[in-house]
Amino acid sequence: MTKTPLDQVKALFETDVMHSREEGQQIKQLLLDGRTVEDLNAEELYFLSRAYNWTGEHQKDLECSVLRARKFPEVLDLLGLKVTVRNCAVEMAHADPERHRRIETPIHRADIDPALNAAFTRAQQQLHQSLKDVLPPAQLKCMDAEVLLEQAIPDGNCPFRIWDVEDFPLGQWERWDLNNILFDRAALLEAAKCLAEAVRLDPDMPQKHEEGGGMWDFDFAPVFALPEYRHLALYTQSSSRQHGGMKHEQE
Repeated sequence: MTKTPLDQVKALFETDVMHSREEGQQIKQLLLDGRTVEDLNAEELYFLSRAYNWTGEHQKDLECSVLRARKFPEVLDLLGLKVTVRNCAVEMAHADPERHRRIETPIHRADIDPALNAAFTRAQQQLHQSLKDVLPPAQLKCMDAEVLLEQAIPDGNCPFRIWDVEDFPLGQWERWDLNNILFDRAALLEAAKCLAEAVRLDPDMPQKHEEGGGMWDFDFAPVFALPEYRHLALYTQSSSRQHGGMKHEQE
């Protein structure tokens, strides 16, 4: 029985080895042989997006992910889009010819890297404009907040990603010290404003976020560490909730 291109692509994904640039190129050839990106279905677009990620073509990854979200909103993957925007921003920042003359610190220091900040803004705006007629306004604002948090607190510097429940317990935001975290305060404040607007537009947004597989207090934890936005959190010291398989209770 002859395998379809999609069957061959799935077989590549099922291997346990580290996926390589060569595999990414192979997947692109299989899916785009005699077809264009617009011809692909939702599953094929997902695999093509992953292939672009493996080959380091993050702008094409973002374009492919946006196309999938627009054509097939029923399989919208906000987490995947958020990661794609971050990768695309890093790619654009690296391509900036002025970047290496302006800054000598590592790429993850988004708070002091103007090239990366500018790239994040361009990628976030591209995503927003592409999906503003697809997503409900509240969900669009929620997505904006998630992307801005990627800019505000880069991977490796965020305590709720490292996750130490003793030092950063959910619901006890006053114990957080954001001054000890490397972050872009302007992006954090903008994320907080977007999240507040999302809840204003749809008071049920926190519940919908969790029903969609997200974890509201976990995903937006830095926002709730700001006293003026703490009321947006679902979890408080007077209650206990289930998050990521861990139960957090009042001390």
